[in-house]
Amino acid sequence: MIVYIGPSISQINYEVGKEVAEKFDQTFVKPKGDKYLLDVSGINYQILLDFGVPQNQIQKSKLCSYEFSTLLHSYRRDGNSSGRSLGVIAIKE
Repeated sequence: MIVYIGPSISQINYEVGKEVAEKFDQTFVKPKGDKYLLDVSGINYQILLDFGVPQNQIQKSKLCSYEFSTLLHSYRRDGNSSGRSLGVIAIKE
């Protein structure tokens, strides 16, 4: 299996409350005042490693969907007016 983790909101832009932050390993959480910054792509990367996907078969995008407003959609940034993304996975027989 080869895995690509596509663009997502970066940790510096993804603020969550304590109730969400407590659900994750603190390796992926940084405190910021009364909020927390969550590393979503880092969590997904670690889950793949934990399930046995070799590190050299995982690629993670460094693009932040929140920061690149002319390139990527972000509900966190644009609310209901944001666009949507779709991914398709297929196996040819």
